[in-house]
Amino acid sequence: MKRIALWTCWWFLVFSFNARAALVKAILEKLQEKSANLHTLEAHFTQDTLVVTGLMRKKHMEGMMRLKRPQMMRWDYLAPQRYHVISDGKKIWFYDEDQNQVMIGKIDKFFDKQLLCSLFLDIKNITKFFEISLKEEKEIFSLELTPTQAHIGAKQILVKVRKSDYQIIEIKFTDFYGNQNTIRLSRFVYNKPFKDSLFRFSPPKNKKVEIIHLP
Repeated sequence: MKRIALWTCWWFLVFSFNARAALVKAILEKLQEKSANLHTLEAHFTQDTLVVTGLMRKKHMEGMMRLKRPQMMRWDYLAPQRYHVISDGKKIWFYDEDQNQVMIGKIDKFFDKQLLCSLFLDIKNITKFFEISLKEEKEIFSLELTPTQAHIGAKQILVKVRKSDYQIIEIKFTDFYGNQNTIRLSRFVYNKPFKDSLFRFSPPKNKKVEIIHLP
């Protein structure tokens, strides 16, 4: 009887694992199918940052996000301060309007440039870099991404996907110290035409901007 019970438990665990793996694969296929016809994406975002190292600090920001294939991105923070993160896939610009200062560097030194664009425009790529597990809520799939490569500067990434239309609506990054960045997305606009110049920084006219070249 004990052998039968152990066999039943083992079979049930294997079945459950295979079922979960199949569901994760199906979700990724749906996300890939949705993104296949996307060339650009625009969305409003809020970002809540929790820093637990040292004195605990919280910060809330919001703005507009724009992505364009293959690896262009622009994050315009509009409140409580105006700050811009812009990349053409090679260079990255950090422009602080209040300080009237822009820092310029190579994106590879600051971000995994493929990660954010892959999540929205080519999600099949994430299987190369993450182990994926699933938690299911009433209206949401939550994908837990655990990096398999050291160069990705996160301990875990939680991606929430709306079941009704397979739209990613929230991404939560947790680093190795426990600090968290949670980005929530809304007001999606698909395939809006964007010129490539939008993803390169140009100083405002009649305004002298301090330029700092990052190593």
